Amino acid sequence: MNILLLTVPSDNRQETERFIKQKRIRILKFISPEKIYENLPSFSLLYLAPLLKQKGHKVFYFEGHYFKTLQELVLIIQKKSIHIVGITSLICNWQNVKTTAKILKQLFPDIKIFAGGRFPSYAKEEGLKEASELDGIIYGEGECTFLEIVSKIERKEQLTGIKGSIVRENGRIVSNPPRPLIANLDGIPFPDRDLVCGKDYIPPSATYKKLPHTYIYCSRGCSYTCIYCDTEKLLRVRSPSNIVDEIEYCANKYSIKDFTLLDNAISVYRERINGICEEILRRKLNIVWSTELRVDAVSLDKLRLMKKAGCWKILYGIESGVQKNLDFLNKKISIDEIIRAVNLTKQAEIETLGSFIFGIPGETYEEGLKTIKFACELDLDYASFSNLTPFPNTMLAKRVSDWGNTVVEAPFDLSGITFVPYSMKYKQLKNLIKISTISFYFRYKYILKKVKKINTIHELLRLFRGLLRVAIRVFSSLN
Repeated sequence: MNILLLTVPSDNRQETERFIKQKRIRILKFISPEKIYENLPSFSLLYLAPLLKQKGHKVFYFEGHYFKTLQELVLIIQKKSIHIVGITSLICNWQNVKTTAKILKQLFPDIKIFAGGRFPSYAKEEGLKEASELDGIIYGEGECTFLEIVSKIERKEQLTGIKGSIVRENGRIVSNPPRPLIANLDGIPFPDRDLVCGKDYIPPSATYKKLPHTYIYCSRGCSYTCIYCDTEKLLRVRSPSNIVDEIEYCANKYSIKDFTLLDNAISVYRERINGICEEILRRKLNIVWSTELRVDAVSLDKLRLMKKAGCWKILYGIESGVQKNLDFLNKKISIDEIIRAVNLTKQAEIETLGSFIFGIPGETYEEGLKTIKFACELDLDYASFSNLTPFPNTMLAKRVSDWGNTVVEAPFDLSGITFVPYSMKYKQLKNLIKISTISFYFRYKYILKKVKKINTIHELLRLFRGLLRVAIRVFSSLN
C-alpha cells in the first residue's frame, strides 16, 4: 500500500516573512524563510517508516510544518496514489489537523486518515468526535499500532480490537484498550532519515555546531515528576552500544558529524553516559554532540570524559533563580547545585544552555527579574526563556484553576502565554519574556564572547541565524 506520513501545513513561515518585511531588512529578501527558520523533521513519523517498509509498503513523507503547502499536499496524494495518511499532531496544531483532514476527505473520500501524537493521545474519543473526517486515532507509542492498522486495511478487515487505537466502524466510535509500552528499545529500527535526506532542515542555533545535524532519541519516559511535564513516567532506555550504532550509521551513510542525544536517563543511570562516551572513543568516531543533564548529576571526571568523546554543549533545566519556585515545580535541585554544575561544565570547556520558565504559581514579577539576573550572572553560553504551559495530563493542568488563569486565545505552545499565575499579571509575564531575551543576548560582554569564538564561516552563519531568531522573538513579543 502507498502510505503518506505528514505534518500538516501551517503558518510558521509567516512570522519570519512578516519580520523581514516590516523591518525592511533588504539583504534578507534574497534568503528563503526556510534558510532562517529553525526546523526539524518529525521523528515520531520517521520511526514508523522502517516497520512499514519491511512489510512491503511504499512510504512517503510530507513536511507541511515548515516547507510545503496544502496545494502541494493534494498533488502528492494524487501523484503517489496514496491509500493511507498518517498525521502527527500537537495541541498547538490540532485545528490545522482537523482542517487538513476535512479537505483531504472531501477530495479523496476513499483514503483512510489517522492521527497520532501528543494531543490525540490525550484527547482520545473526544478528539475523534471533534475531527469527524478522521478514521481513527492512535494513542501512546504508534509503531506497532499503526503497522497493525495498515495490515488490517490491506486485508480489508475491520479495525476493531487493535490495541492503542480508537477507530470508526460502521458509523460508531470503537475504543480499544491501550497497547503495552515497548520494553526493548534496542529492537526498534532506526528512524528512516532517507525520507528527509536532502531537505534544508536547520535546528535551533544553540543545538548544533555544524550541518548536517540530527537528533538521537536514547530513551523514552522520565522518572521525575516536575509539575509541568507530560512525558510518560515509565522510563525505558537503549543500550550505549545501540545508541552509538545509530550515530555511526548516520555518520557513514549521511555524513552527519553533529548529534543531539536526547536521553532522560543519562542523569538517572550514572553509568550510561560513561558507556556512551567509552563506546564513541573505542570506535574512534570523529563527531561532536550535545546532550542534557540534571545539575545534581554532574562531576568533573564525567564532564572531562564527555568532552574527550566529543561533547560540546550540555542543556541544564534550570527553570528559576528562586529556590521556592524550583521547589514548587518539584525540580528537586538547589541554586547551589545549579551554580556548581555550570562552573564545572565551563571548567571542562563544554558550553552550557540553560532553560528558564516564567509564570510559576506563586512567582512574582520581581522574582522573574531575579531569574533573569541569575541567568546572566551564570554566564551561560545560551539561554531559553519560555512561559509555563499547562499541557494535558500534567499536574499543572489538573490543578490549573487553583494556581492561576488560562488564556485560551493564545497558541498552546511554549511561545505563547496560556497560563498566568494569580501572583502575576498578563502584561508582567509578557514583559518578562521580552526583557529576558534582550537582557541575556544583547549584553556587550556576551556578544564579544560569541564573536571571539567565530573561527569559520559556518560559525558566523550560525551566530547570524541565532541573533535573527532572537530579534524575531523580541519583535513578536512587542505585538
